[in-house]
Amino acid sequence: FLCTFGMFFLLTQFFQFVQGYSPLESGIRQLPYAITLIAIAPRGPKIISRFGVRRVVRVGFWMGAAAFALLSTIDVDAAYWIVVVSLVPIAAGAAVVMPASSQLIVGSVPLAKSGVGSAVNDVTREVGAALGIAILGSVTASRFHSAMAVPTEALPPELGDIASESVGQALAVANSLGGEAGRHLASEAQHAFTRGIGLAFLVAAVVMAVAGYFYGRLMPESLPSRIIPSSNDLDNEAIEIGEA
Repeated sequence: FLCTFGMFFLLTQFFQFVQGYSPLESGIRQLPYAITLIAIAPRGPKIISRFGVRRVVRVGFWMGAAAFALLSTIDVDAAYWIVVVSLVPIAAGAAVVMPASSQLIVGSVPLAKSGVGSAVNDVTREVGAALGIAILGSVTASRFHSAMAVPTEALPPELGDIASESVGQALAVANSLGGEAGRHLASEAQHAFTRGIGLAFLVAAVVMAVAGYFYGRLMPESLPSRIIPSSNDLDNEAIEIGEA
């Protein structure tokens, strides 16, 4: 979740601010992730039962790491196929890793505390998403800010500060300037942002690779199974408790 949500946060801005697509077009261009997830997720249990959870989870993470490494090479004029070829393995890995992780968390607590396990599982998703956006966004912002130091030197200080904050604000300043100066600033901002997300995706690749190594070592070979008691078992347990 850390890497995936951070990726969506950055790719959305890349499509809109760098390649000029509308919000709707930007969302459509990220559909290969959802399509792959829908196609692979139902087959996850069979894949895990055949190859073992450790191997599947490790390969899933390392597929994501390789895809993020490829995604880190995109530039302003990057072809769409590079994004598609990156999104598909990331989604395929997530389709088997996320259900396995959820089952491990929920299955590690007693049946009576299934709600607690489910809550912990939800927390991991929310925290991972928040951290992913914060960490990868911060890496991008830091790289963007440093790359915009030279292009904004000729601007008034107040405009330079605004243009250095984000690619969206830099494009707004460029639009207000107009002419050759505005076009130059817009181009520099788009290149700076693309270099920033390239570094962020490289960080994500390292995180995925390290996570795959440790998950592969620490996860059990098989996922915990849970037998749901029948209604008769629950009735008998209630009678025993009442008699006690």
